[in-house]
Amino acid sequence: MENNKDGEQPTSDAVTLPHQQFDIVAKNPFHVFPEEWTTRCAEVTQSLQLDTIKRNNLLVELWVMSGLAHDRQNLSSLIPEDIMKNSPVYQMIIEQGIEQGIEQGIEQGKRLGAKEFAIQRIRDLLNRRFNIPMADTLTPSLEDIDDLQHLSQLMDEASEAEHLENFMQTLASFQNGA
Repeated sequence: MENNKDGEQPTSDAVTLPHQQFDIVAKNPFHVFPEEWTTRCAEVTQSLQLDTIKRNNLLVELWVMSGLAHDRQNLSSLIPEDIMKNSPVYQMIIEQGIEQGIEQGIEQGKRLGAKEFAIQRIRDLLNRRFNIPMADTLTPSLEDIDDLQHLSQLMDEASEAEHLENFMQTLASFQNGA
């Protein structure tokens, strides 16, 4: 083991006690390249005389903490994938990611449903008020509008416009970025 900047070797207790592991990682007493130091810490952690679950959890925690200082690509070989995937810490991160993805999907679905409803409502209003089937010609233009507020304004215009040309002008203004 190399000496630290004060010429002393770190005690084996400091390296092997789990609660001090991250203190040792942060201090890098050997002043080596960060990736090399992280690899050394992982090797020491793997050699700890702990039950497999605790040791693997420490490895994953080291991996997570190392992610604050290193590129993702440099961390991929730090610990075996099976250890990482079986860790409660990793499982918690995955579960939170899945929950966030589901929430985002639900919100996106709501927006898409609202958009589809607005487009259908506009088409129905125009067909009823002006007796002109507009679905095929207007649908692509309406689908290009992602702002639900603009679609709501177009619904109002479709129900209130005196002439189809008035509606078409409002539609054109939204297409041109108004």
